[in-house]
This record gives sequence, structure tokens and C-alpha cells, in this order.
Amino acid sequence: MPIRWNMQVVMKTGITPLAISVLLALQLSGLSAEEVTPESAAAQEQARENSDIIGKQAEPARIRVFSFDIGISGGYSTGMSVSNFYYRPFANLYLRNRYVKFTAGISRYQNLLITNGYGIFERVNVTQPKLALSLYPLEVIELYGEYRFSCGDPSHYYRGHEGTAGFLLDFDPVTIDASINIRNIVYRFKTFDWQSAFTLLFSSISHSGHVTSYYLINTNDLKYLDDISAAVTCSWFVIDTTSIDATYYYMNSVFRYPKDSYNVHTGRIGVYSDVWKYISLYGGISLGIDSEQYLIASGDLGISFNILEHASLSFTYMPGYYKSRETVSSLDRFVNIYALYFIDYNIMGSENPYLKSSLIGKSFMNHSFTFSAAYKY
Repeated sequence: MPIRWNMQVVMKTGITPLAISVLLALQLSGLSAEEVTPESAAAQEQARENSDIIGKQAEPARIRVFSFDIGISGGYSTGMSVSNFYYRPFANLYLRNRYVKFTAGISRYQNLLITNGYGIFERVNVTQPKLALSLYPLEVIELYGEYRFSCGDPSHYYRGHEGTAGFLLDFDPVTIDASINIRNIVYRFKTFDWQSAFTLLFSSISHSGHVTSYYLINTNDLKYLDDISAAVTCSWFVIDTTSIDATYYYMNSVFRYPKDSYNVHTGRIGVYSDVWKYISLYGGISLGIDSEQYLIASGDLGISFNILEHASLSFTYMPGYYKSRETVSSLDRFVNIYALYFIDYNIMGSENPYLKSSLIGKSFMNHSFTFSAAYKY
């Protein structure tokens, strides 16, 4: 953040020690080495210390070229999907100078939840290396990008490619952070659901009015999930340690077999504050809507501990309420049958690939809890 000079501080830290040094030099210049008293020697030493302090303050802060962190994060969620606890050990290596920061890291997800798109879930373990680069062409601008590759257990053939790009503008006291994320995932789903394996091809109506439906049995166990998300956050620092944050988030997800398209729009207002040297508090409220016309009201509340400037520990609780539309019209059902008939596109049902089938069309609560512990050098 830009340094604000205060004239009173300058007078105290700069002119006053300098004046003391000059007066002492004039007063002691006529004394020989044998004539210097203990009081004058102490004054000279204090003047030298003040000069050293001023010199150190004038020097720019040194940037640590090499650093790393290692730790573990995870979370527990219940409500929308089956109850699940996952954790993720991670390690990152950083190389930086004034204009560039390079990051190489690796993490290992345990019990990552995957879905078949019909409300059935499995768990998989995934290893995820990453590479990231940040550029600082000006003091107020950061340009960043990151690539992550995911490789899961052989039994699920989990493969994923994910990339993030964005920029940060620091116009004190306002900062703007904008980013976009693209993800492509393919995995093998081992559980076969016969009830959801039949896809309607077409229906034939005879002269007598009898309806005959023809179905295709889909035995493809490979699942494809492609999504793109974007976020923009504007933070206003009301004081140096406290900011008010406003965020807009958009996500569009396409799940194939069945071909479902799901999107969500969310807005958030929050506060972040370093209430003490070792403790930070943050929280916010969010309101959104998704393509299934669920009204989503949620919040988050967290605390972070900074232990001796090298260790950190954080906890976050995120409750959410999903309010469904009351009824499904006959027109909606007709459009859904038409889409399945001609383009194999599922409009109704489980558009959200992570929604349990038992909750389709119902209002429900979702609870999430996350944690992170890390050591930094």
C-alpha cells in the first residue's frame, strides 16, 4: 500500500535526531579523547543509534526470494449431496522478486465426491500438481495465472485440467480482483443405475391411440464435466486493517450423460478485519439464483489465527438455504419431454449434478465447514 508521509512524524523521526547529532558534534569537537565524559559518550552512542534507525527506515523492505508452505485443508458438507468429509495435504514452493512470483505446488485430495448426474455419488482420491505465475508490472497491478492437473485412482480413471487467470488492481483504499476459471474433468463411475440408464428415443402413437415408447440403454460409465466460472470482488479498506467486500460470482456447468446444463448467479457482501496482530475475522451474506429457479440464501463466518508469523490456522462455517419453486407447470413438463425426444437434453430432473435425487423440487438446508492449517517460511 502507498506510504503516507505525515509532517509531524518527519519532524520527530528525521529533524530532531539530526539536530541532536549536530549539537553534540559542535559541543564535543573541542574536547580531547581524555576529556570526553560518560554522559557525552552515552549521548554520542544514542545519536549514532538514532542515525542507524533512520537509515534502516529509509531502506526498502527486502523481498524473500525463496519461501514455501506446507499444510492440510479440508471440509465437511451435508444437505445438498450425501454427507461427506474430505481433506487435502498440500505443499507449495515460491520463487519471487520485485516483478515476478513463480509457484509450484502439489496436493492430494482424499474422499473427493463425484456424481453420475442422477443423484448417486462415489468418492475418489486425487493428486493435483499445479504451476502458477504472477507478474507485477506496476505497484498497483498484479496479473496472475495458474494451471492444475488432476489424476485420480486407476479404478475411476479420473483426469482433469483446470486453469485460472485474473488481475488485481490496488488503488488504495480500493482493490478490484477479477478472475475466470475453466475446468474439464472425465472419470469412470463404477456404480451402475438401471433406473437411470434408459433414455427416451421417441414415442409412437397408433391409430387406436396406443402409445409405444422406445428407449436406449446407456451403458457408458465415463462421465464428463465441463464448467466455467468467473468472479469479481471489490474491496474498500475503511481502515488499514478492515475492508468491506462486494463479490459477484457466476458458474456454468455442463454434465454429459445425461446432458445437463446448470448455472448459478451469486452476490455477496462481506467484511474482513485483522482485529489483532494474531487474529483475523471475516464473514458475509450471499443471495443467488440458479437455473432450476432455486433461490439461494447463504452466509459464511470464519476466523484465522496467525501464530508467530509462520503458522496459520483458519475455520469457516457456511450455512445455506435453497428455496425451490412451489410447483412444476404442465408446460415445463412438456418442454422437458420435447427436449429429451429430439436432443437428449435433460431440462427437468437433476440439472445440478451434485443434488440428491430425493431433493429435486424441494427446499432444503445445506451446511459446510472448512478448515486449513499451514506452516509458512
